[in-house]
Amino acid sequence: MLNRPWWYAVLTFGLVLGCARAWGAEAPLARVAWPIPAAAWQVPIGRCERGVPVGGVGAGSFMVNSAGGFGPWHFVPGWPEETRRLAGAAFHFYERPDGGAARVVTLASQAPMPAWTPLPPACGQYYALYPKGWFTYRCFTADLSMKFFSPMIRGNFRETSYPVAIFEFEVANPSERPLEVAVMFTFPNAAAHTAELRTGFLTEAQADPETGIVAVVLDARSERNPPTTQDSEWCIAVRAERGGTVSHAASWNALASGGDIIGEFARAGRLPNAALDTTASAAAVAFHARLEPKAATTVPFVLSWDFPRVAFGAPPHAHGAASQSNPATLWWRRYTAHLDRSANSAFALARDALLHHGEWEAEVDAWVRPLLDTPEYPDWLKQLALNELYFEAFGGAFWEAGCITTPEEFKGLHPEDHKHFTLACPSQPFCDPLASRFAPQRARLALWPQLERAALIAYADLIEAGSPFAHDLGSPSGNPFLECNASAEPGREPKDLPALFILQAFAYHQATEDRAFLDYVWPACKKCYAALRAADADGCGLPTHTGDDTLTSPCPLHGTSLLGGGLAVAALEALQRLASLRNDPEAGAIRRLLPVARANLDRRLWRPQLGYYAVDTHSRQPDALAAGALSGVRFAQALGLPPILPHERLQQHLHEVFLRCVRPLRDATGDASGDAGALAVVSPDRAAPPIGRANEVSVADTYRLAAAMYHVGRERGDKELTARALQTAFGAYYQAWGVERDKPLWAFATPQAWHGADPARARAVQHMEARAVWDLLLEIKDPFARPAKKE
Repeated sequence: MLNRPWWYAVLTFGLVLGCARAWGAEAPLARVAWPIPAAAWQVPIGRCERGVPVGGVGAGSFMVNSAGGFGPWHFVPGWPEETRRLAGAAFHFYERPDGGAARVVTLASQAPMPAWTPLPPACGQYYALYPKGWFTYRCFTADLSMKFFSPMIRGNFRETSYPVAIFEFEVANPSERPLEVAVMFTFPNAAAHTAELRTGFLTEAQADPETGIVAVVLDARSERNPPTTQDSEWCIAVRAERGGTVSHAASWNALASGGDIIGEFARAGRLPNAALDTTASAAAVAFHARLEPKAATTVPFVLSWDFPRVAFGAPPHAHGAASQSNPATLWWRRYTAHLDRSANSAFALARDALLHHGEWEAEVDAWVRPLLDTPEYPDWLKQLALNELYFEAFGGAFWEAGCITTPEEFKGLHPEDHKHFTLACPSQPFCDPLASRFAPQRARLALWPQLERAALIAYADLIEAGSPFAHDLGSPSGNPFLECNASAEPGREPKDLPALFILQAFAYHQATEDRAFLDYVWPACKKCYAALRAADADGCGLPTHTGDDTLTSPCPLHGTSLLGGGLAVAALEALQRLASLRNDPEAGAIRRLLPVARANLDRRLWRPQLGYYAVDTHSRQPDALAAGALSGVRFAQALGLPPILPHERLQQHLHEVFLRCVRPLRDATGDASGDAGALAVVSPDRAAPPIGRANEVSVADTYRLAAAMYHVGRERGDKELTARALQTAFGAYYQAWGVERDKPLWAFATPQAWHGADPARARAVQHMEARAVWDLLLEIKDPFARPAKKE
């Protein structure tokens, strides 16, 4: 007979009992401690290994996934770890009915350590509505649920940058006899990136007797550590707010099976308030309570971290040994501006979170609630708009509080600014590329406009110092802001980029009325205007395309195009307004050019026999229809600029786009309409031409198209068109987020595009452009708009 430790019987009994409770007809549903919004995305625990990320903007981030694990990770900008799941990081639940046997279960569908017993199948549900997530469990005697979040607060630039995550449990006893319950949080002394050296482990228990907070700080100090990991910290903390007791284990062996810590916890649901070993490789904190029948309690746990420096110019494994030819550039993370950089801050952050998490949650709810309470939004749209915001933290976000190694003044940068970027996606690791960043701009302006300002100021610097064809703010493998245009191809000057900068700058100014910003970016806007004029080969007021000379078209363009021409007209409208504000004499010339450009766009591209605007005038498919060619039209609509195209024709065009690009795709819901978004390009015979990426569905183009349809439908009283707008957007939502057997699930990893006939074939997974759904949401109604003042 095997010689097993005493606690093995506890775990085995718990597993058998858990399976019986999960699979038996009498298994009680968990009582939901907190109201979970109906719009929340939900899956069975373990359905996928992605989920709501934690961590503030630029603080480093990882997901708390639906399996109960910690991962994937994107802690170091530009170096994501898709398959990383942190062994040793988990919550564990202990319960013992009065007079009964104890059981201990790790609250994950797959045990992170060999000695831990995972949840049985069908044990609960996972819910996500960023920035909050919830677990409910139904395999225990107790009613158990947990919610978690980081303080992503609209208009807030302090707590929104914090490297903290709050996990709050509610435990209730629905039975007729007393119940001992306990929750333990284990966490390893981990590196921010698995390739990065972090050694010299130390742990230290800390307590705040006045508040009842108990914590363990996990540190790393060694001369071998690079600056990014030296003296970096994790902190796990707990507070007994409503009775109960808290305890800790200052160290346990995360390099073994995990049996030492789970065995100690299984004794009585408590920890020894001492170290179990000397490795300092992991720590744990726990809460224990005795619940009388029908009683309940809540307890908050916090995870905080202090990795204050971030490096570029070398991969993580080389941060400590960058060469002179490719020196690493070090920056302070944004949150450090609010803390004492001379002191370790993980415990201070954890204490702050435990004392103020209720206020922070109320501030999160205050900006989420108006969106959830807007009846004009279907629940799937509420869910989609909020959950796609995960990218603000997890999209390789960088937000700085000063450059440590390179004087910013020397490079012409502004040390008073807090520069920011997210990456396009893991496979396109470019910083805030101009051709993609306009997709999430409306969300940024509605939630965190200062992030938008910082990026546009950086683009203005880049354009003034160089070319009006600014591509991006660099790449993490180089030195962002110091070395830009990492994605640019030599000699290529995409003709959509100048207009895109003008329109994004105008959008920020219109939203904020920031005159200092306008004065600063105006020279760059004029340089982009000159580039627009130079691209006009025949004096029609519109760019003349010569092939692959845009970044936002799915196919090469020739002659006058709906995409390039629409962007140009919208940019001219924006420039005229900005020039007038600055009393610039160029305003008159722009005003005279506008009617010429607008008339030529309509005249050259309208196809009356087909009922739509063609993609361009001189390509191999001059009568093709492009679903995403209305970016300029949509900019004008959203920004309140004059219409670019005649109302009646645009209305007819949008109906044709729906009939030709949306309806023919796969119908998954049985409503005789496609549920895959909008096909990029179709020929007059309704087939995708063999050019470029014509057979793809662009997620951002689909949402912008839906916003344009909704705008025109409402303006023209066309209810069929507004309904088709929602059908169009729902298709993209369904492909990314719909939970269906044997269907790819792109939740928290929405691609840039997928194949129209086979959405399982996706490109550029986890792309920044999916936040374009906010264009549709804000078109339907602005949930943050202030009520009009009564006369």
